[in-house]
Amino acid sequence: MGVESSVKAVRGGVAVFTKGTMPCVKLPDVERQDANRLMRFKVPLGRGNLWLHVINIYSPCSVRDDVRANVRQHKDREDLLSYAFQTMHAELGKVPTVILGDFNTSPAESTTLQWAADNGWLDAAAWQAARDGTGPPHTFSRKGKDGQGEVRTRIDHIYLCPIARRAILKCETRDVEFIPGHRVLSVTLDLPRFTTSTLDYKIPRALPTDVTIHPMDDGDAFFTTHANELALFERAVTGKDVETAWNVATGLCERVLLRCAGENVVKMCKGKGQGREPSVRRTSAPSCAMVTGAANHRTVRLNKLLKRVNVML
Repeated sequence: MGVESSVKAVRGGVAVFTKGTMPCVKLPDVERQDANRLMRFKVPLGRGNLWLHVINIYSPCSVRDDVRANVRQHKDREDLLSYAFQTMHAELGKVPTVILGDFNTSPAESTTLQWAADNGWLDAAAWQAARDGTGPPHTFSRKGKDGQGEVRTRIDHIYLCPIARRAILKCETRDVEFIPGHRVLSVTLDLPRFTTSTLDYKIPRALPTDVTIHPMDDGDAFFTTHANELALFERAVTGKDVETAWNVATGLCERVLLRCAGENVVKMCKGKGQGREPSVRRTSAPSCAMVTGAANHRTVRLNKLLKRVNVML
């Protein structure tokens, strides 16, 4: 869809085109003098209760052989980028956000882009280059003055916030004919990762921190007495039944604590008894970096639980 700003501004403009039937909702223009250089829109994730926010920017470009104008343009660029990366993103909150466009500056020249990198934002092109073992590709080229050769720069960017960066699959750069001087920079995201259901575990604390734990003298007898529970736990782990494994493990851990610390101490503590079952919550981003070959979230949580149980037993 094409976009026409409702705010009177200087030269510049941005637009969004969607492919096929992909829904896209444009958000209201901001009240800025350079509002036509910035556009916000969002894409629904899952059933539409979560959104991927995208901010498209076209920053002011430099002026050849005009030092005073370039100083002014640099200030205007940083002001626009700072507004997008800091003010607008803070207003959106902790949601997956992508900021992209023709920034007309490089990360080395922009204090705002350096701030973004220090605060967890991902430079998609630099990320892909690191994976490929190469340097970030140029996105713009022009003829040099006074007979110099072609000048190549990297002024077009795609940045992903700390939440959005976890769904990146790849970033590509390719040449096109319909955009003079520029190359197309694109990023592929795995949108279903933003609607992952995860288990939020609440580890019960059966004893206060100042209680001395004594080793069990009859460890073998304990395992023999609770052989059925241990067998059930092993079956739950093998079948990836996290809820059953959780309930059995907390029960066994509590019995170990009773042996080590004494029933009178445990009865004085709040929260005694079976630990709460893990609660399922919806999240707008995966809780771990979903790279190829990585364990899924349930497996990661289960492995952490097993480590805790091994320490206790």
